[in-house]
Amino acid sequence: MEIAYTKEIKVRRNDYLHSLNILTSIIQGLNDYEGIQSLSSRKVGMYKLIKKLLPCLDILHKVSYSGSLASFLTLIRMIIDNYAAFYLLTSHSTEQERNLRYYLYLIDGVTTRSNNLKDFHSNVSKNIYEETHQNIQAILSSDSKSISQLRKYITMYNFDGYISETIIEQNNWKFVHPKSDSKKGNRHSFIDLYKIAKIPTHYSNAFQRYYSSYVHGLGLTLFTYSDGDELPLICSSLSIIEIIQSLIAKILLEEYKEKLNNINLNQDFIIYMNHNWDYWNKLNYGR
Repeated sequence: MEIAYTKEIKVRRNDYLHSLNILTSIIQGLNDYEGIQSLSSRKVGMYKLIKKLLPCLDILHKVSYSGSLASFLTLIRMIIDNYAAFYLLTSHSTEQERNLRYYLYLIDGVTTRSNNLKDFHSNVSKNIYEETHQNIQAILSSDSKSISQLRKYITMYNFDGYISETIIEQNNWKFVHPKSDSKKGNRHSFIDLYKIAKIPTHYSNAFQRYYSSYVHGLGLTLFTYSDGDELPLICSSLSIIEIIQSLIAKILLEEYKEKLNNINLNQDFIIYMNHNWDYWNKLNYGR
């Protein structure tokens, strides 16, 4: 099997890098956002999200040579989750709902950081330097102001009339029904987000069940592959992320079309990208 897949995996790696290089060139066309520190604009925030994901896509290619299947599959699961969130915040539902989800997404992130810092600090405060203590307090103060400002945006843009108070209180950016007051059950799971983001069901299940076993160190990870037997999984996984790269490219070209309207893309990639966007979740299409 190793001999049979040696040529195949070389082709997959080359195709993967070709797709990554095109995606990189698209992101470079958005460099105007690089120096903007404020995240009040969803376009700025989504640019930064994908810009941070770009090195991970490059590292994935390198890890595919490492012999560490656990590292490879764990990184893929992280990439898929980032893509699913990116899709929800850029391409799902209405512009109003996407902006609302984005502010809740930011509030959720800042709140999580503050709560974790408070919890950690309360347990180690006697054993840290005064400078560290002051830095933590400064972060908490800044986070509190950020949360307050983000909640003002929700009111200022009348988003609070679009969703229930419960959703706002829970910072629930993954809400299913905007008017639901339920404190439980009104939240998309990540497997729901995969489906929304055009990922075929059998791949979604694999990410949740098989790949996640490596993320969490479950018993499945002890059943190791013989030399070369992991190559089919590496090939198919690189193919999946190559498709994901094309979908990210499609979203960027639509979300930032004013800035990217003059970008020159390879015609073969355009056909590949559009085919994946229209048919992947229906026909399980890949190269």
